[in-house]
Amino acid sequence: MRDPVLILTGPPGLGKTTVASLLAGYAERGVPRVRPVFRSIHAGYVEPWQPESHGQNVTVMNIVAGAAAG
Repeated sequence: MRDPVLILTGPPGLGKTTVASLLAGYAERGVPRVRPVFRSIHAGYVEPWQPESHGQNVTVMNIVAGAAAG
C-alpha cells in the first residue's frame, strides 16, 4: 500500500499554511508546499482564485502531487 497523501485546500486566509506547518511536524517524509510553486510562475500568472486560473491551478497541483508521491 502506498503512503497516504493529504492535500489541504480552501480559500485564501483560511489557515491552510498554519495547519500544514503543524501537520508537517508529524510527517516522516518531505512535505511539498504549494505557495512557492505559484510564486515561481513569472509570465502569465493569474491569481489562483480567479476563474480563469483553472488551467494554471491544475498544472500547479499536478506538480505538487507528483512531488508528494515521489
